[in-house]
Amino acid sequence: MAAARRLLPRWAVSLRPVSGAAAAGALPKRVKVVEVGPRDGLQNEKNVVPTPVKISLINMLSETGLQVIEATSFVSPKWVPQMADHTEVMQGINKLPGVSYPVLTPNLKGFQAAVAAGAKEVSIFGAASELFTKKNINCSIEESLERFGEVMTAARAASIPVRGYVSCVLGCPYEGKISAAKVAEVSKKMYSMGCYEISLGDTIGIGTPGSMREMLTAVMKEVPVGALAVHCHDTYGQALANILVALQMGVSVVDASVAGLGGCPYAQGASGNVATEDLVYMLNGLGIHTGTMAEKILVTGGAGYIGSHCVLELVEAGYVPVVIDNFHNAIRGADALPESLRRVQQIVCQPILFQELDITDGAALQELFSKTMKAHGVRNIVFSSSATVYGDPKYLPLDENHPVGGCTNPYGKSKYFIEEMIRDLCRAEKDWNAVLLRYFNPIGAHESGMIGEDPQGIPNNLMPYVAQVAVGRREFLSVFGNDYKTDDGTGVRDYIHVVDLAKGHIAALKKLKEDCGCKIYNLGTGSGYSVLQMVQAMEKASGREIKYKITGRREGDVASCYADPALAQHELGWKAAFGLDKMCEDLWRWQLQNPTGFSKN
Repeated sequence: MAAARRLLPRWAVSLRPVSGAAAAGALPKRVKVVEVGPRDGLQNEKNVVPTPVKISLINMLSETGLQVIEATSFVSPKWVPQMADHTEVMQGINKLPGVSYPVLTPNLKGFQAAVAAGAKEVSIFGAASELFTKKNINCSIEESLERFGEVMTAARAASIPVRGYVSCVLGCPYEGKISAAKVAEVSKKMYSMGCYEISLGDTIGIGTPGSMREMLTAVMKEVPVGALAVHCHDTYGQALANILVALQMGVSVVDASVAGLGGCPYAQGASGNVATEDLVYMLNGLGIHTGTMAEKILVTGGAGYIGSHCVLELVEAGYVPVVIDNFHNAIRGADALPESLRRVQQIVCQPILFQELDITDGAALQELFSKTMKAHGVRNIVFSSSATVYGDPKYLPLDENHPVGGCTNPYGKSKYFIEEMIRDLCRAEKDWNAVLLRYFNPIGAHESGMIGEDPQGIPNNLMPYVAQVAVGRREFLSVFGNDYKTDDGTGVRDYIHVVDLAKGHIAALKKLKEDCGCKIYNLGTGSGYSVLQMVQAMEKASGREIKYKITGRREGDVASCYADPALAQHELGWKAAFGLDKMCEDLWRWQLQNPTGFSKN
């Protein structure tokens, strides 16, 4: 069978291979994929793609979890007829929250048209080749930089971020090999002008791992690696290999095009971009999260204490959480986001999809469950239940076979009723799967100290109250009863680190894949600690005295309650990893860094 690939030009054969040191480089935990198919992919198509088809393509890409989708290009239709419908495309797409839709703008006129059409981010494109620049945008490199200056000034005035492209970084169809120093020079100038990110494009797909390493080494001396992206065409099947080298060198942003669409109108013979699906497949195989083509998980009450930690762990596990919350237990932050989720975004370095919604809004709930879950065949649910459904223990430790329903407080009774409804649903409709997680007592916080438990008003739970006494917000702790039949007379509970609890939800999601029907699991450590033991543990973590007073028993409290978590370990592969010291240390870090919680006073 005849070889289909073109012969490499002579100047490419001298490019050196990647060194062992680069191959051993550490990989990023997460990569941002910039989808360029609707613009860079379609612009080289000979037949004009109808506008509704372009809009539909972008809308479908928006549902895949991509954070950035380059929508179109505001260039003259004379030069790129395929992009003549740029305004109609921008105004016709369904822009999802958390997704950016940048557009390409060659000059000030294009920028102004883009902003008028609703663009919130733009890109400018230059090259490291004089001849290519002349062919592509009909001016010299220096003249192109002057044009970009006009765009940058207007963008700053309008608070619009600008991304910069540098083409022909590994070779030019007119000049041959491009000096790495020239690429670094142009990249530095564009970054200095104010481009927040520089995408380095192997426009004709001639690069190899060796030339990629050489070029990046030069550019990284002038531009921070955190501000770099790579854009690889796959003419000679080298795109994924070149991207791997970039990842090993610290680059964590990669451009790609769905189905490998692409080419370049001014670079004859250049094939398409690296295919998004191939890139994501490789990244998944390397254990690198992208959020792309990942499962979406609806998280109700996701702005609260447990919810926000679950959202964070979902992202870390490669899911795309979609959060709804009514702000009852959350502080409103910037950009209409709960402050907890705004901070989660900072931790995971990616946007969180959020919608404000209240359970009393019948129309919104109907749309959510009927039009969203039922319409898409979603029949899996993880329910956050509670050990309070067991009531006053008949025996300890509590296993999942312990009788339920004899609840000693309204909170436990509400959890019990919902459990019963879900169990009835699974009995009646056999295609439903549910995992009911009976929490014991979550405490602690994310190790960053950026998110934690922030009860509005007087805390109902022990450890937030203890932490507020330690930080000076409250004078003393009221201990409800010291006459229980326990070692020191105070109530005994099973405390679990909130991060362990959140990871229990990830394990539950995996269980649902087995078409498990309705399953119930305890999430606890299996160890019980008294109130006074918890006070002592917090004094150790904080280095501060925690004053307390003994008062009468509180109605609804039981003497002792702790879990037998063996079933979760056996069937979910889940076990609490953190002990009491870690719980208190993380709780104290959160409280010390945030004395008044998420609010400023």
